[in-house]
Amino acid sequence: MKRNLVAAALILALPFTAYGMDRKDADLAMAEAGASIHAAESADAAQYAPTDLNTAHDMFASAQSEYDHRNWTDAAFTADNSKADANLAAARSREHRELG
Repeated sequence: MKRNLVAAALILALPFTAYGMDRKDADLAMAEAGASIHAAESADAAQYAPTDLNTAHDMFASAQSEYDHRNWTDAAFTADNSKADANLAAARSREHRELG
C-alpha cells in the first residue's frame, strides 16, 4: 500500500518537474543526445539500423530548433527522445553485428 502511494506521488510530481527545466537542463540533454548519436554512428548504425539513426538525427534537429527558440523544456524532452532513438540504433547495430 505504501509503495503504491509513493509511486502515485512520484507520477503526480512529474508534470511539475517539467516546468522547472532551464537552459542547463537543455544543455545537458543536448550534449547527451549528441554523444549517443555519435556512439550509434561509431557502432555502424547507419548500416545496420538506419531508420532508428535517422529518427535520432531528426529528433536532434527538432531539439536544436526548440533550443534556438529558448524552449528549454521542449528542447530537453526532444533531445531525450533523440538519445533514446540513438541508443536503440546502437543496440540494434551491435546485435546485428554479433549475430551476423
